[in-house]
Amino acid sequence: MAITFRKDSSIGLGSFIQVLRNGRRLGRIFHTASAHRFYTGQEPKLGGADLQDENLDRLKDKIREKYRSGRLT
Repeated sequence: MAITFRKDSSIGLGSFIQVLRNGRRLGRIFHTASAHRFYTGQEPKLGGADLQDENLDRLKDKIREKYRSGRLT
């Protein structure tokens, strides 16, 4: 399953990186003052990100690892 990343934005959410798996939305990465945070689903969840890292490239690697081969855990 191919994981791809695309810069995007919206009026309500600001700028973010769209995370796609086989062309379908998996989640979004938002940049905060201290880290990049990845949230699965349609909207960010209060109380914490699914994954986070200070380094965007390292976070992308973590996302690819977690969701490779269709794994959801």
